[in-house]
Amino acid sequence: MKRSHLLTLAVFALLAFADANAVAQQSSTGTAPVHVVVTVEAHKGGETPVVNREDVMVHEGHDRDVVIDWVPAQGEHAMLELMIMLDDGSNTTLGTQLAPTGGNERG
Repeated sequence: MKRSHLLTLAVFALLAFADANAVAQQSSTGTAPVHVVVTVEAHKGGETPVVNREDVMVHEGHDRDVVIDWVPAQGEHAMLELMIMLDDGSNTTLGTQLAPTGGNERG
């Protein structure tokens, strides 16, 4: 009887430790700045609308994040780069599905 209580206590202690460790890992994740390219297209051949920072809403899960900066890709900011990162978890046929970009690829 005493041994079964000890085993039960050990299992609960292990579960409590694992749960506390998972919560600590979730709460310690920091934030990092994210850069996103947004494309705006005119509706039915009309004029392309101007989109301001105030017009954009960013959500992370259920929480709304703040848009810190909004830079139109015009003038000196018009040069864009496309980077595709593939990790070891990607499907092995993914490389054959990507079309060449006109010789601008870097290995």
